[in-house]
Amino acid sequence: MKDRYDFSKGKRGRVLPPQPEPEGKTRITIRLDQELVDRFFEMAEQSGGANGYQTLINAALREYLEGKAPRFEDTLRRIHSRGTEASCSLIQLTVSVCRENGIACNAVFRNFIYP
Repeated sequence: MKDRYDFSKGKRGRVLPPQPEPEGKTRITIRLDQELVDRFFEMAEQSGGANGYQTLINAALREYLEGKAPRFEDTLRRIHSRGTEASCSLIQLTVSVCRENGIACNAVFRNFIYP
């Protein structure tokens, strides 16, 4: 190993040229909650490497935007139809979640009662 190295002709930046982006994909920077990232990492590991975490996030977003993800009101209706005890617990839970997240409970229940 040398005592000194000459970097006077060195260049800043990438050593290799950037790889081209895959067709139809866009590179972005996004900040997500650590819990979400951890969950998608776990799901990717459970798939045995068949799907990467970014592919799973992309699929979840696409499913939501295409309306394939279950709506909150539909989930409320499904649980409500199972019986009164479950319904009471569900209503209490929904109200507390709404209050914690600053969501107007009346809007949630309006959509539940009047689909």
